[in-house]
Amino acid sequence: MTKDSGSNVPSEAEAAEAVIDIPANETLVNAVEIETSAEDTVDDETSASSTTTTTTTTVPFSFLPTFSTATLFARKYQGPAADGERTWLLGNHPASASALVLPVSVGEDDTLYPPIATAATADPVGLSAWWARLRPKNANANLPASTPPTSTYQQLPGAFSSSDREVDPLLVPNNPAAFSLSNWFRERLSLLHQQSRASRQRAAESWDALNACMGIMANFIVEFLAVGLYISALLWIFKRPATSPPVTFPPPDTDLPPPPPPVDPLPLPPVLEPSVLCTTKECVVASANILTAIDNSINPCNDFYNGAWIKSHSIPSSSSSQSIATVVTTNNNRVLKSLLTKSETSPNDPKSAEIFNKMKSFYNSCTSHQSDNDLTSQLVSSVSSKIIAKTPIIVSTFPIGRPQLRANSLTEIIVSSHEIGANPLFTIGTVSDPLYPTVRIVTIVPWETSLLGLGARELYSNETTLRTYQKSIENALTASFENKKDWKAVAEKIVLFEQDLVKILPNRTEIFEKDEFTATLAELQSAAPFISWTYFFSLSLSSTQVNSAMRISIPGGLDYFSHLSDLILSLKTTEPIDGYFIWHSVWKWAKFTGKNFRSTLTDLRLLLSGVKDTGDEVDEDARSLVCLDALTDAMSDAVARWFIEEAFNDDDQKAAEKMMNEIKASFQSALPFYRWLDIQTSSEAQKKLAAILATAGFDPSILDPEKLAYRYAPINPKPDKFMQNVIAAKTASVKYILGRIDEPVDRREQTYPVTKVNANYNPGANSIMINVGILQSPYFSTSQPLYLNYGAGGAVMGHELTHAFDNTGRKYDASGKSRDWWTPQTSEKFNQLTQCFVNQYSNYSVIGPDRIPINLDGELTLGENIADNGGLLRALEAWREDRSRHGGGARNGKLPGLEEFSEEQLFFIGYGQSWCQNVRPETLRGQVLSNEHAPAEWRVNGAVSNSLDFAKAFKCPVGSPLNPIEKCKI
Repeated sequence: MTKDSGSNVPSEAEAAEAVIDIPANETLVNAVEIETSAEDTVDDETSASSTTTTTTTTVPFSFLPTFSTATLFARKYQGPAADGERTWLLGNHPASASALVLPVSVGEDDTLYPPIATAATADPVGLSAWWARLRPKNANANLPASTPPTSTYQQLPGAFSSSDREVDPLLVPNNPAAFSLSNWFRERLSLLHQQSRASRQRAAESWDALNACMGIMANFIVEFLAVGLYISALLWIFKRPATSPPVTFPPPDTDLPPPPPPVDPLPLPPVLEPSVLCTTKECVVASANILTAIDNSINPCNDFYNGAWIKSHSIPSSSSSQSIATVVTTNNNRVLKSLLTKSETSPNDPKSAEIFNKMKSFYNSCTSHQSDNDLTSQLVSSVSSKIIAKTPIIVSTFPIGRPQLRANSLTEIIVSSHEIGANPLFTIGTVSDPLYPTVRIVTIVPWETSLLGLGARELYSNETTLRTYQKSIENALTASFENKKDWKAVAEKIVLFEQDLVKILPNRTEIFEKDEFTATLAELQSAAPFISWTYFFSLSLSSTQVNSAMRISIPGGLDYFSHLSDLILSLKTTEPIDGYFIWHSVWKWAKFTGKNFRSTLTDLRLLLSGVKDTGDEVDEDARSLVCLDALTDAMSDAVARWFIEEAFNDDDQKAAEKMMNEIKASFQSALPFYRWLDIQTSSEAQKKLAAILATAGFDPSILDPEKLAYRYAPINPKPDKFMQNVIAAKTASVKYILGRIDEPVDRREQTYPVTKVNANYNPGANSIMINVGILQSPYFSTSQPLYLNYGAGGAVMGHELTHAFDNTGRKYDASGKSRDWWTPQTSEKFNQLTQCFVNQYSNYSVIGPDRIPINLDGELTLGENIADNGGLLRALEAWREDRSRHGGGARNGKLPGLEEFSEEQLFFIGYGQSWCQNVRPETLRGQVLSNEHAPAEWRVNGAVSNSLDFAKAFKCPVGSPLNPIEKCKI
């Protein structure tokens, strides 16, 4: 059909193009744009022309449930009146997107109908096809495509009404009936109003469903909150009451290293390399030592200490004990003896040769046969010149006879006593300043083992013991000096004077609790004016800084010295205090005298150590060991140098340092898991742990010949003058130590021989020294399996490391400064945990003389007990970590004959056997009364009873002696 070029009616081509304008991804459209091209053909007889009415209308899809009602727009496009062509727009704006264009018929009431048939289509398009094209995707999917939905649409008036399917009169060309736009418009608005109301009804129904869903969710939330509040109320009601009010602390130092990420403190490696049988000589010897020491008749869950070793190792007649430590000491001394008795010439280096020759001369002066009288006379001569020559200390004034203290004489006698190794009244030494750790200061300490002849205050309450003591003093002084004095009366007054000292001694635990106490010289002088302390320190120290402001370390505080001053100033006669200094000088060195003099002290030795010295000469081997001990005390660093060259190589030192570092690492990993440590204290602990200087073996400076020559220049041993050589060497040693008061602190410096079977932690220097003397088999050897090394030597290393955080070490920070870096809450928790150890060890006892049980002092031994328990755990953790690494199987070879034991069992066996000891009851009594270490039996059984790992390794039943339900742990 041809259209007028000026007409606004769309062409058929435009209508056909609009039909396909549907985006593929649209499933919902708001309206359908319907273009009707209805062609009415009139019979030729009636009319020679035909009229086509084309109407384009956008129909809202409000009859579909998922669509909203569209807004009505109406516009009329009129062509020429003669043509009668009309175009109507109904629904959305024609420019709206996604419109579907379909031909429809418009009824006389402007109702829209689907096409029945048109001349423009080849085949009729019926209602089904029309509906299929209108029907959106997934709308009423349960209905066939040919079925219109039974929806609101069918209820709308004028929509697909069958009564209106007559021919629209408006479609007839030139129909004189006028179309009323206003009536049509109102009907359309009415229709849309009903559609809108239906849409609102559907929205209301959807809103009711949403409200129901929200109500269910609200009920669930309310119930959940109610249950949560109930549980919170229960936790609040039954929570443990706070032990102290909360305290706010400043944030920790920003320079503190961050704690490491939490790691399981006792990781059990899932897969371990298999170990192989070790058949080397060292492994065979180690296996034999273990097998001969084990007593299979004893259940390890009942007693892990007593075994076959104790039964098979009797105590020599000249010794107070026999232990693994004494066996190692004997082996170390044999190495030294071999060096000193070799016929080869001394070292080529002049300085080294000079030192070595002094060592040989000293040793030979002891082993040479000297008469008893000669040895005794040398001791008497030294005591007479250094002590007796300065008496009397108290004189009577003329004419009324009032006693007067000769303070300068007393001061000089105290200094002379210290120089010859006796320490009456108090000991003297140097330590790092608690407030300035790099500076040395002098320290004076009232050690009762030094200032009391019986060694322990408890022994002064036994009359039988005092009578034996008094008689021994009388016999020794009578045999040593002239008989003009009434030595019996002097002995009685000496005992009374020592009884008075017992009354003013500080409690043993106070010395450890107040080990950081310092006072100025002026404060000391004011508290204890019985001597001139300025004069005393001027004689003792080679320092120009002796003045009233000089700071002095006084563990235990000033009370003892104040009471001591009152005691001495109250003396009426000089015999008690004169005799006291003379007796202690003799008693110190009596062990090196001849048999006749030693026999005067037999009863006293039996009383204190259980050793019966008949006065007969001991055998040559025993005598050589005595001489080597004396040489080690006299020239410790020189002896250590040659022992290291012979018995400790670089590989040994590297292996020991590696083991020490592994134990430090295990401690570092465990610290975050101590739940009672708060963040601030834990950070400070990590900082202190990282700052610890651990030395395995020795201070490298002792290998320097120049330094050794300087230190031992005052020592010039004389042949056949052994006693004089011993006293001269002690004097040189005391002066050397005190003479370095103005030098900065050397953190590796030790004041005792590193060849001793021992180890040490110095809190003021925050340093550890593991002596070369203890880094020997069975404590440590690169040739034995690591589980034995860690069980014995590793426990020693862990012991010293734990001392840095025990009841004494925790008072010092990373730099060695005395500072309380623990928060009050953490300190309180620490004290609560340590009380468990106090109670545990206080319930242990040993059998003393006369079969009388003696209980341990849990307070006195607390620090050592904490270190024993912590050291064992640290060593086990470190060994497990090393065992899990590559090569762990080779480093932990099986020992022949011990295949029935697991590696962990052998670890604990190594620990237990390192403490094997036979000790006389008298010696054991003295140790329990005055020593801060628990006896060996309880250092083993006490520690393993707190170890859950021990109980697992040996499958100990819960409640057995060494697997108690309540265990102590920090």
